[in-house]
Amino acid sequence: MGFVRDCFFCGLVLWFGLLSGCGPTVSRIEVLQAPADGPRWPAPPEPARIRYVTAFSGVKDVAPEPSRAQRTFRLVTGQKQEEVPLVNPFAVAADGEGGVWVTDTGAAVVHFFDLAARRVSHFSRVGDLTLVTPAGIAFDAGRDQLFLADADLGRVFRLDRSGRLLGELRPPQGFARPGGVAVDAGGRVFVTDVQNGIVQIFAPDGSHLRALGSARNADRRFNRPIAVAIGGQGQVAVLDAMNFRVELFSPDLRSLGVVGGLGDGPGRFARPRGLAFDSHQHLYVADAAFDNVQIFDNQGELLLYFGGPGSQPGRLCLPAGLFIDGQDRIYAVDVCNFRVQVFEYLQGKE
Repeated sequence: MGFVRDCFFCGLVLWFGLLSGCGPTVSRIEVLQAPADGPRWPAPPEPARIRYVTAFSGVKDVAPEPSRAQRTFRLVTGQKQEEVPLVNPFAVAADGEGGVWVTDTGAAVVHFFDLAARRVSHFSRVGDLTLVTPAGIAFDAGRDQLFLADADLGRVFRLDRSGRLLGELRPPQGFARPGGVAVDAGGRVFVTDVQNGIVQIFAPDGSHLRALGSARNADRRFNRPIAVAIGGQGQVAVLDAMNFRVELFSPDLRSLGVVGGLGDGPGRFARPRGLAFDSHQHLYVADAAFDNVQIFDNQGELLLYFGGPGSQPGRLCLPAGLFIDGQDRIYAVDVCNFRVQVFEYLQGKE
């Protein structure tokens, strides 16, 4: 009788398992379809250039409501979808196909939002190490791998997309406090060392190439470089946070000048935190003091800003990390609203 009972239970689990799953994979990323009446910038009657798409913070925003069969299966098996809320999200990266990684310095985890499969997961360990302050993150689409900096561990990890350790990046003298991470089209990896005031550059195989310093400061050091971004034509932007500016470099790392400067007006920065390029070589800078994102052309001229303080869709509170995918969808970490918001650059799309 025990054998019959066990077989019956196994069959029940299998039947419910076939019915339950974790929600269907969608052929289109439905969650990334912009609402018809969502916020847009600039305001009418000017033609819109930026539009709000969506926001997400956890399972409720990504996964559909479970079916009756799924609820029954979870009741029978005791299965639950474990969720860690966003506590202090910091940086974001995406694969352009629905996968979004968000580092969380408060929860000491990396969240993964699979928007296409409608699943949410996270990891808090890399190899034998427990994450302490996961900071910058970048996705190398050409090699299907992640690069993750942990500021307090002083380590930069190379991972597969599920968080499994593949290796580490190590400059000759080590990292003092690694921050932002970016990967160029050729697979070179750029990592800001916030405390040492430099950017370390690595070859695709992980070997160290060189360190990049500021061309604008006498000591050749940046003052708290917290983010780095690579444009589609290979230009490099370093967010020199405590100098309140972005320093630009050519693909061969010649200085091209700076964008911004300390101030409280458009085109200036007070607390810059996030940095990204779109496919038109526009530079985006998130400022936590202004609760907005400013957009500059390739000459450093301000074109537009969007966001503004608040918690409504399209509004921001202490924005931090930025990432822009190949479809010009803009992922913005909205720290004290505990979410990631997605916007879209519209040129040529409407």
